[in-house]
Formats: sequence, structure tokens, C-alpha cells
Amino acid sequence: MDELVTIQRSEDHPDKDAVGEFIGSNLRFKEFEATLRAAEQRNRAPQKAPEAPTAAEPEAKAPKKKFTPVKPPAFYQPVGINRKTGKVIRGPQLMLQPMDDVKAKKYLEDTAKADEGTGEDALSFFEELDKEIEAEATYPELDFSTPKSPISNLPVEEWGNKFNYGPESRVVYADNEVALVRLFSLLGKYVYVGGDRQGRLTRVDIESYTGNELTPDQVARLIEARGKAVFEESKRAAKAPDGPFTGAKTNVVKSESMDQRYADYLHGLMQALGLGNVRVFLLHPQDVRSPAAIAKYKLYKDYASAQTAGESENEEGSKRIFGPDSRDFYISIKPGMSENKTLEVIAHELGHAIQNIAFENADNATKTAIYREYDAWLASTKGKTGRELVQMLRNRESADTQMLSVPEGTTAEQMDIYWKSFSEWFADNVSKWATTAEKPLSVTERFFAKVAQMMRDLVALVTSRKYPPAKSVAAFLDAMGPDSAKAWMTKSNATPSASPSLKPEFSVSYSTEQLVNSMGPLEGPRRSALRSLIQGVQTTDALTPVTKFRTQVADIAASIERRLHEKFNGAVRDSLGNLNPMGLYRQAQDYTKMLLEYFQQGSLVKDKATGLWKVTTAGDVSAPAKVYDLLDAWGKKNGYSFDRATQIASRILEGVRLNEMRESNRTQGTEFLLHLTDAQIDQLVAEYRADPDLKALSDAMDAPRKALVDKMVEAGRLSPEMGQQWKDVIGYVPFDRIDDFETKFSKIKKVSGRGIAQLGKLPELVGSKERPVGNVFDNYLNTLGWMVGQTLKNDASVQTLRTLEDIGQAKFLGNTPQFKDNTASAYVNGEQKFWELPSKYDVMAFKDLLPPKAGYLKLLGEASHILRTTVTALPPFALKQVVDDIQRAILTSGVKSPTAIVWRSLTNFPKLALAELRGIRHPIVRDAEALGFSGAFDFVQGKPAASLLADMGYKPRGWFKEALHRLEGITRASDLAVRKAIYDQTVKEGGDALLAQTRAREFINFRRRGASDLVGAMVTTIPFFNAYIQGMDVLYRAASGIDSSSSVARAQARKLFWNRAAAVTAMSMLYALGKDDDDEQYNEADLRTRDSNWFIGGQKISVPGELGAIFKVIPERIVEYYKRSGTPEEQDAFEAMRTALTYMYEQYVGRTVPIPQAVKPLLEAWTNYSFLTGRPLEGIHQRSMLPSQRRAESTSELALAISKFSKDTIGVEVSPIMVDNTLRGYFGSTAAMTTMVTDSLLNPTRVDRPLHKWALLSNYMIDPVGTRRLGEFYEEREKVGQLNTTLNDLAKTDIKAAEAFAEKHAGELAMNTYINATLEQLEQTRAYRKYLNSPDGAAEMSKDEREREIGEIRKYEVELVGWLREAKAMMRNESR
Repeated sequence: MDELVTIQRSEDHPDKDAVGEFIGSNLRFKEFEATLRAAEQRNRAPQKAPEAPTAAEPEAKAPKKKFTPVKPPAFYQPVGINRKTGKVIRGPQLMLQPMDDVKAKKYLEDTAKADEGTGEDALSFFEELDKEIEAEATYPELDFSTPKSPISNLPVEEWGNKFNYGPESRVVYADNEVALVRLFSLLGKYVYVGGDRQGRLTRVDIESYTGNELTPDQVARLIEARGKAVFEESKRAAKAPDGPFTGAKTNVVKSESMDQRYADYLHGLMQALGLGNVRVFLLHPQDVRSPAAIAKYKLYKDYASAQTAGESENEEGSKRIFGPDSRDFYISIKPGMSENKTLEVIAHELGHAIQNIAFENADNATKTAIYREYDAWLASTKGKTGRELVQMLRNRESADTQMLSVPEGTTAEQMDIYWKSFSEWFADNVSKWATTAEKPLSVTERFFAKVAQMMRDLVALVTSRKYPPAKSVAAFLDAMGPDSAKAWMTKSNATPSASPSLKPEFSVSYSTEQLVNSMGPLEGPRRSALRSLIQGVQTTDALTPVTKFRTQVADIAASIERRLHEKFNGAVRDSLGNLNPMGLYRQAQDYTKMLLEYFQQGSLVKDKATGLWKVTTAGDVSAPAKVYDLLDAWGKKNGYSFDRATQIASRILEGVRLNEMRESNRTQGTEFLLHLTDAQIDQLVAEYRADPDLKALSDAMDAPRKALVDKMVEAGRLSPEMGQQWKDVIGYVPFDRIDDFETKFSKIKKVSGRGIAQLGKLPELVGSKERPVGNVFDNYLNTLGWMVGQTLKNDASVQTLRTLEDIGQAKFLGNTPQFKDNTASAYVNGEQKFWELPSKYDVMAFKDLLPPKAGYLKLLGEASHILRTTVTALPPFALKQVVDDIQRAILTSGVKSPTAIVWRSLTNFPKLALAELRGIRHPIVRDAEALGFSGAFDFVQGKPAASLLADMGYKPRGWFKEALHRLEGITRASDLAVRKAIYDQTVKEGGDALLAQTRAREFINFRRRGASDLVGAMVTTIPFFNAYIQGMDVLYRAASGIDSSSSVARAQARKLFWNRAAAVTAMSMLYALGKDDDDEQYNEADLRTRDSNWFIGGQKISVPGELGAIFKVIPERIVEYYKRSGTPEEQDAFEAMRTALTYMYEQYVGRTVPIPQAVKPLLEAWTNYSFLTGRPLEGIHQRSMLPSQRRAESTSELALAISKFSKDTIGVEVSPIMVDNTLRGYFGSTAAMTTMVTDSLLNPTRVDRPLHKWALLSNYMIDPVGTRRLGEFYEEREKVGQLNTTLNDLAKTDIKAAEAFAEKHAGELAMNTYINATLEQLEQTRAYRKYLNSPDGAAEMSKDEREREIGEIRKYEVELVGWLREAKAMMRNESR
């Protein structure tokens, strides 16, 4: 240090400038400062410096003279502290840099220690110095230079601009005399200095200026200008407090020309190190040095220093701390370098940041180990040449290029201290580790598009021997994890505003023992406790309760989709165009939708643009369905029916394969079991060889099988060698038993519609003597279906697992699960490989979650299936569904023009429905099936051959099943009409086929399932339960933006949904406001009916319940409440809220009662409670009657007949109301249609039902006489009846309590008399209605007359209860 001071004070030493810069940039370190001051004391020059002015001395006015700087007190050396005043005493010695009083006091203390001569402080300083050799100096550089050209004669606009030297020096104010110039301190902070027309600048901020070269007026103007500049800059900074990180989706942002791959590389590397919360601006200098870049990247105030990046043209990279809390970084990278070198430099600069973030906060044992290895390295450089030193320090390409800049003959000792600093050594070891060690290697490999495993081995072999990282540094980096940045991020008790939470949720790249060892020596119990703690933290999967719930209930893939959200943000691609594997996963999850079209085209191809598979036609591969045409032709040629031809040909082909197996037993020692005798086999082989048509039939079966083998190889399910073996024995006929295929398919070929990775082993060639062989041709198609599933499922599994691995959410284990708890597997090149996943919830996405159902569940499921079929097979359901789905699509599909969905859907539906009724597969259906997003099929899972043969006409379904199939086709048409509309509109708006397919499939994906066994049982036994779950899940995802069905980024998806929801809510408000008091159809309609429909033009249009409950019902209730305020029928706010909540309960809870449909109607009858409406089925009045006499206006004649039969025949009283409810519970809409027909048959004199009650029209026709007031009356009657009963009971036991009760409910009890009187009148109207439907009534009046009378009776009944609203309003007013 003495030598440095001597050089600095010399007049002509060649290193004077370099040493001055070196000293000035490192005064921020207290050890350096103390050591420097001690050296200055020892080497004090004898000359006398100007006297130091005292702090209290006013600035003396003097005539203008040559600009000779007079230093402020901070530039004079402190020599002691006044014991009385505590002020710093300064001597005459001039210092190199200013020092305020606080630092001066600390300097005096450190000087005393330094003079003791221990040397420890100096050593500590150099260690700290090495950390920040590039770091900023504490104080601004002061300009002492004289301008090269005079500017005194230039106009204001020109002379002021002469101070603009780029980002480092910008003029913010100028007048005729002075200018205010904004510079940067070496800490990256703004400094505002004054300048004059001589081109000179003050050496301090204008606010601290105490010289006399500027007049007080000039200083005042500059200070005022400074205040304005600071204020404006602060305003800009306040609008963008996160600077370049504003709106960032990850912790790494980049400048415009920076390759996105480098940003992704850095992001992935930081995630792997647990630095996901540390923000980095990765930039090329030319992107940020222009004035326009300030606003573009929001480089205001504390983020402004990024403008100075790349000041040196020779700088390959640099790292600086910036931001309001000094916790963010920018890394500047020189453009034009090779990819390898760029990666090395990025990792090197990250190493400097790691030193700030993690190393400085590491434990002493770790630091000591690393320092010792650095010392050893430093010692090893002695005697080396300068070029050897560079090669020992730098990484790969950096070493090869930078060593050439060192002159030959230069020794390591002659090299600048920079090359031997700890900071550079540490950073370069990080760079070496990042490009050789296992942990970040996967990140590098991802950047280079996933090189093969062989390349990994080659890189490790070649590079890590030549450029291995220091072991202690590598161990330190290996041990880094989620808490690595904790101390850095929490310093000063502040956090960056709006900092994204980007910690990796899972990391298995470091061991527990590595972490324990990194903590230094520990006693046994403490070591054990620490190990348990770390293991507990490592097993924390960081999934939210909502995600776990969704995984169990709604979607087995919810967990992995949430983890992939980090990379794709819910979109189908990331910013680099990489495909989100969830698109392929969802397609594979529901591959059976593609089978029917595959059988009729025969080829699969993977679209590179979308990453999805599609069915197509290949010229050299015949369609599997052609086999049946050949079989039919062969049968007709030989005089066989199709069934007989199938049996005979199947038997012959069986014999051919048995002959091959017999030959294998003879020649290769195999032991295949043969269920036919040698003579039988010989006869079948002879028949085969004698008939070339059978050979053509066999060849037609082979072509698609061989083509699918190639696809299985392409997907990695088979290796090329295994694929060739399959082709060699492709004539093998699978011997799956007739009744075994669906349920067993052996452990080898188990078929399931869920659990994408239940891949099993390859089929085995086995036979059996005990049981008959299944149909060869059915087995052929079933096996093809299995092969299609294996291809898509394995491809999806591998792509998904690899992507999870790339983002640190899975760890590749190799060929064995290594006894890990949470593993998933897939086939790579025909070999089963395993990955470890963060939690059991992630594993669920790759497991078989459809175990064979218990027998009792199958039995209970039959009742659910019957109801589901009887409801969906009727056209009204399809019509309602298409209307509901259009409204859902408007809110959740994500298309830019939702109105286009309406006309596209309404155009598609009639075309598709007509084709289904005619038994024709419309081209829209075929196109959708080829992509796998069509509506659900009705073929038996695992037996696609049955559906194909029926559609081809070879095995007719029978008239009833065919009629049912075509009617259900209308429902399929309604589903596909909207999906196709979404697909076409998305393609039209952006041409993105992947986005279009994903939106069409995910609009509402009925093949999603929850992992819970309980949920699976409920889906089986409760009709439409999964449809309800998926509808709720779509609504949740759309509202939250998380994995929305719109398949765009989360913020965009959420904004899109809520904007449209707001529009629908506003429309509902206007719709309600538009209904005036005279619109009796709307105002008097039953609330449940009104809430579930739009009343437009005298007709009803249904509303999806889950949407209407929020966006329609609530606005309508608000409007009605205010409309009735101040009127005689004023409504209580609680009552309005209660009715809305009742409907919401019905939609969100009433439909989810976990009761199997097989027992639900019976349970409702037993409890007299409707789980759908939440109300009693029979009222108090009806319950007071004999069961057989309990009836309502809507009670069917069939229910009355059943009740009468039960009473007369077996003596059991049965309520007709309960009979109707039971029929509807088991048979749905079919029961309504049946009772509509039987009413006239069982009671010919009964008046026909009005149109609004017809089974096929009730969804659209409005009841002309609303029943809302009647419903309110009976609710009030129920309530008052309960109060009256309670009062009577209290009067018998506690008269005082009864009196208090009566006083409290006086108003309601007072209405009891009026309610009973009204009930008597209503009883008379019911009696008259019964008379009109009786033979006596029919004898007296015509049917038309009776219909009119019944209509008038209904109106009269409404009038009878009209007093209730006014009475309740009066009661409320009196009680106020």
C-alpha cells in the first residue's frame, strides 16, 4: 500500500493514472480505506496544502478570477476528534477523495487499528477487494479537465449540448451563463453538477457546491433546475417502480436485441440455484444507451445506471447492482460473440452476482474452504506465464481468446491484480461449473435443443478434465437451493415492489447430505435434526390447496399443468415458440375420439406445427375398415353371410398363426399352448393356401399394423429393433378371450381412458386350451386401437416429463425408480425410463386411475346411465345444450369476436343434426374426429370394433338402439357445433391451428377426471356429476386466468373473462330495467323459471345455471329491489338476497348432492325433501291428508293410477306426488313425455295440458299465468304455520315464554287468520278444477270451455294471494 501511495503522489510515474483509478474505485471498502490512511500517514509529504476552511465559516465573496478549485472540508485529512464538541478536527493534508464526518470518525478508529501492524485488516481488504474489483466507487469522479475547444461564443442551444457525451453526461438545463449536467457516480446514482461557458464542471453536486467561481444567483438557478429535474425523474420512477422489470413474467428480462434463448438460459440457471427471486436485466449495451431507451425500458432514477453499460468497447461482460433497494442486477453482454462464449460470459457475470447474494451470506466453514482453495490456486500461478495464468483462470473459449491478448514473455507476476483477484477466480469457477456440472447442464442442453445423452458424456469427458470447477465452489453451488437468496432479498427489511414469486417449487438436484455438510461441523443430535428439517423442506411440493383439490376432484393433471404454468403462463406456446406439452397430453388423454376416423383412413401423422397427432390417409396403407369390405366380398363369393364369413375366416387365420407357433415349438424350443390338434391346424393352413383372397385379406390387415408399429417407434414406445421384431411376427393374431378384452386385456395390454402413462409391457405371444378364441377381426381392431393409444400416450408422457425436467419440476432417474416414492415412467427408445416428481399429486397424472369398478358400483351406475340416456337422447336437451354452450363460449372461449360464435354455432348445428338423423357422418364430424376434439362417442370403451361394424352396416344395432343412437347424435351435434365454431373462429382470427384445437377441446373437456376414488364413484353413480364438475372448473379457470380454456397468458385470459362478464352483467341490468311493470309474464313468473331463462319475445331462452346465478340473477334482483322500493309491494332487502342465494345454492350445491341416483328418489320420498330445489315435495296441507290423496296441479294421471292400484291391490298408501318425483328421478325427460301421453289415455275427460307444459315445448314456452305469488304465499304459509305450532306448544308448557314469543312474532302470527281464509278459498278452486277434469265436468262443458275455465281459475288464484306482499310491507313499516 505504501508503494501505491508513492506512485499516486509522484509527478511522472507511468502507472500514476491507473493507480489513481484503482484507489478511487475501492475506497468504499473500509479495510482498504483504513489501510490507505495509515499508508498516507507514514508517507506524508512535507509540502503544505491550502488551509482547510471550517464548517461554520461563510463562503467569502471574491472578485472573479481564474477557476482555481477550493476543496470543501471533506477533502482534508481528519487528525482527531474534539473531546468537548465531538467534532472532527481536520489537518492540512489533502486527501485523494472526500470523506464526510461520519466516515472520518470511523477512519480514525480504523487507522489506530491499522497502525498496530497486525496486517489482518490489509489481508481482509484484499479479500473484499477481489469480490468487487468491478464495483462502483463511492463518490462521483470530479471533472478537472479543460475543454479541447472553446464554447463561450456559442448560442445557448449549442453550447449547452456540448456537455452531452452520451448516457454518462446529459444536459438537463442551460441558460446564457450556466448549464446543469447530469452525471453518474460510480455507484450508479445521479449527480447534478454545474458547468459554465468555459467548459468547466464543478467537482461536486451543485447542492454541495461551496466555491466562488459561480455566482450565488447562478447557483440558485442551477439548484432550482436540479429540484425540477429530480421531481420529474421521481414522477416517472413512481409510475414504473419496477423499472425494466415492469410486467415481467420471470425474474430475467432482456433488452430488444438480446436473444431470448440467453434470457431463458439465465432464468433456468438461476432457478436451478434457487435464485428465482433475484431480478436480472440482461442487455446488450447498444439497446440501452440511446435517449429513447430510457422510456422504453423505464430506466428511471435508481434503474438509470443501466444506460452506462458497455462504456468500454473491449468489455465482454459486466455486472452491476442497481434498483431502489440495491438488490437487482443488470448484466451487460457484448454482442457478436459465439454462443459458447456468450454462455460462459453470462455464467461468469452471474458468478459475480452469486458472490454478492449467497457467498457473502454463507457460513464461515464454507467461506474458509473456498478461500483456501483460492489461495492454493493463487500459489500455483507462481512461475507461470501470463498466458498460462489466463488459461488457468478463464473458462474454455474465453481462455482460448483472451490469452492471445497477453504479450508473449509476460509472467504471471507481471499481470494486473485483476487477473489474480478472488472475485474473478470465483466468477470463472461459477462459469466452469455452469457448463460442466450436472445441475445446470440440463439448462445448457435445453438451450442447445437437447443434445443426446452421448453428447453429454462427451462434453463431460472432454471439458471437465481441462476446465474443472474448484471443488469447494462446485460443492457450494450444488448446495444452493430455494433459500440461497433469502438474506439478500430481506436485507434492509424491504422487498422489491411487485417482485414475482419465482422460487422453484421443486428441486432434487442436490442431496440432503450436501446441504447438511455445507453447514459446517455439527454435533450428532443437531446434525440429525438439521437433516430431518431439510428433508421436510425438500418434500414440500409448494402446491396450493386449490390445486390439490382440483387434482383430486376435477383434473388429475391439474398439478403438472400448474407447474408448467411457470414456463407457458397458460398459453399453448412460450415466448420462444416452444410447445406446451399439455396440448398433446389432453389429446392423448382422449385418444379414443380419433379411433373411428382412424379405422376409416388408416394413418397417423404428427403435425410439427402443432405438436399434435392427426388422422390422415397414406397411399401405401389401406384403412383398417377395408378389411371388413374384403371379408364381406369373400363371404358373398363363397355364399356366406357376413357373420358366417367372419367366423370361418377368423378360424382359418387362427390356424395359420397356430402353424407358426407349432413350428416355433419344434425348431426353437418354445412352449406355446395350442388349442387345436395338428390335423385341424393342417386343414386350416391348406384352406388358406388354396384361397388367394384370404392372403389378400391377411395382407390388408398387416399394412396398418406395420404402419402403427412405425408410429410406436417414432414415439419411443418401441425401439427400432423391437419394431422390426414386431413386424417380423405381425401375422400374430391376438388370442384375447371373447369376454376378457375390455376388463383384463392382461397386465400387458390393459385399456383405459385415463391415466396417460399406464403403458404396461408389450403383448406376449401366449395361447390357451381352456377357453375359446375371440373373433380375430374384432381383436384386430381392438389391438390397433390399443396401439394408437400407446403411441399418443407415450409421446405425451415423454414430452410432458421432459418439459417438467427442463423447468426443475422433475428429475430423470434412468432405468429404475431408485426406490423413490413419487415416480412416473415412460418409454424412451423402447426402454422404460423413470422420473422423480415433486409430489404424489404430480404422479397422479401418469397413473392408471381407473381400476375395475366394484360390482355394487356398476349396479348403482346403471340407474345413472338410464337417466343420463333418457335425458340426453331427447331433442330438447340438445337444443338447450347448444344455446347454453354458445353463452358459455362467449365468456370462456377466448375468441376475439364472440358474436361470430353465435352464428357459426347456429349454422353448424342443423347441418350436423340432420346428418345424424340420416345416419350420415358429416365432414365436420370426420374433421373433428381426425383431430380428436369431437363429441363423445357411444362405443364401449376398449371395443371400438362394435361401433365401426354398426356404422358400416355389417352389424345393425336394431331399430330401438339405432333410433337411440341417432337421437343421441343430435346431442353430439349440439356439442360439436360450438366446438367447431370456436375452432373456425380462432383459425380465422390468427391462423393458429394449435390454439384452435386446444380451445375447441378445452372449451369443456368431459374426459378430464379427478384422481379421487370417491369422485370416480360419484361420477359413475350420479348422472351429469362430472359435467357439473368440469363446468365449475372451467368457470374457476376462466375467472382466475389459471390454465384457462382460452389458452392464452393468465393476465390476458383473466382480463378477457371479466371484461365479458362485466358486459353480460350490464346487459342483464339493462334487460331487467327494460321489463316494465305491465310485463306480467316476466314479473309474475316463478323465480326458478325466470332465473334460468331469458324472457324474449314471449319465449324462453335458457341460461347456463353456473353463469346465470352470478351474472344474471344478481343484477335482476338489484333492479327489482329498487323498482319495488316505495311501492305498496316494497321488498325487503334480505328477502331479495335470500331468493338469489337460494338459486345459487341450487346451481352450485343442489346439483352436487353425493347420493347415487339409484337411491336418490327413494331418499327424497322418505325425507319429503327435494335435493335439487331445497324444498319439501309435499306441503303442510298435503301432509295432513292420506298419502293416496296427496296431489298437486301438475300430478300426472299415471301417478294417480299407480297410487290407486297400490292402495286397492296391495293395501299400501302411496303418494302420487312421490310417484311422479320417483319417475322423473329414474327416467328424466322420458318420464315427462310418457306421462303426457298416458294422461289422456288414463283419463280421457282430463283437459289437455297447456303448451307451456308439453314435454317438447316446456323449455321454450312461457306460462301465461305466473305462479310466483302463489309460491310466495305457500312459503309464508309454511313459515306462519311453524310459528303457530311453536306458540301452541309453548302455551302448554311455559305461558311466559309463549307470551314473549307471541309478542316477538305478533305481525306474522296476525296473518295466520288471513292465510287460513285464503287457503279455504284456494281449496274451493282446487275442487272446481277437479270437477272440470272429471266425467261430470266433461258432460256439462266442452273441452275448450273447460280449458278457458281452468285458465280463469289460475288467474283468480293469483288474485286471491295478491294481498300478501302489501301486508308484509305494512308489517315492516310498522315495526320500524
